[in-house]
Amino acid sequence: MMRSACGVAVVLVLSACASQPEPRVRTETVTVEVPVYRKATAPAWMLEPVVTPDDVGQIFVAPDNPDAVLGVTRDGLEQFYLLLDSSVSRLQAWRAWAATDSTEGEEP
Repeated sequence: MMRSACGVAVVLVLSACASQPEPRVRTETVTVEVPVYRKATAPAWMLEPVVTPDDVGQIFVAPDNPDAVLGVTRDGLEQFYLLLDSSVSRLQAWRAWAATDSTEGEEP
């Protein structure tokens, strides 16, 4: 009797496993908004040369030139300082523009 009860139990368990319905497959397309990096574009005035080559004369001269003061003439020294100040202000403008995370920039 015990043996037949175990046999019936095994048959019922196996038949229960075989009679399970097919799993339902549900396919759904979901749109997920993901922030995408967009490269910032600098203002046009920041991309222009600081000083055009026509604006700068000869800055440095030979040390044996009688007008030379530390390898530059007085006019060349003024041009050099102007070029240096323009470059520094442009660098500060780039840093300020990059820190604001903006596509606009104010011309100094």
